[in-house]
Amino acid sequence: LRATVSRAGSVGYTRTCPSVGRSGSGAASIKLRLAVPLYAGGALGAGARRANFGQISAEMAAQSTHDVIRATIAQAWSSLKTSAAIIAAAKAAENATQKVLDAVTEEFSVGQKTQLDVLNAKSSLTDVQISRINAESGRFIAGLTLLTAVGKLSASELGLPVEVRNPDTYRAKVEDVWQDLRAIPN
Repeated sequence: LRATVSRAGSVGYTRTCPSVGRSGSGAASIKLRLAVPLYAGGALGAGARRANFGQISAEMAAQSTHDVIRATIAQAWSSLKTSAAIIAAAKAAENATQKVLDAVTEEFSVGQKTQLDVLNAKSSLTDVQISRINAESGRFIAGLTLLTAVGKLSASELGLPVEVRNPDTYRAKVEDVWQDLRAIPN
């Protein structure tokens, strides 16, 4: 949108020395160019606005990604804490249900309860154990989600005995699709 100034210069000297006489010539030139945009049909302003909107859009996308990561971390942390409380409650319920099963089994052995009562007590214990296992798997998944959200769930971070590949090598190979053809000898 502003005027531009450019300059260029050159200096030259030529000398010939024939045996009869000397001759020489010199030349110098300087160019100065001033360009003032008089009319661009709105292209310059539109380009500046487009660049501005592109920058704003990129900043908003970065902020949105930041917010999503923060929300994921908060949700995973909350799930982790909730799962711990559910597991503690399920373990207490499992202990209580086990005691009920033991009592019903004792009463069955003396003839006060039926086989159906024992089976119902075992079924209740199995249900409580299933809920505890579900809570433990939920805690595990919440922990993995938290590790993923903070960027700590990678083979190198976890110290896994696997080959960690560099994405730059793969990217360079994909970008240079003619590499294999150049490697073939003529």
